[in-house]
Amino acid sequence: MKFWRVKKYNPANRNKAGHYLKNEWTSFSEIGVDGL
Repeated sequence: MKFWRVKKYNPANRNKAGHYLKNEWTSFSEIGVDGL
């Protein structure tokens, strides 16, 4: 069986611990908030 994994976050933007480093919104409530 084949399957696809679709992700919003580019793995190239993660550190070795798996933390996402790029500063961008992650929730609809954050859209338009200064600093994101």
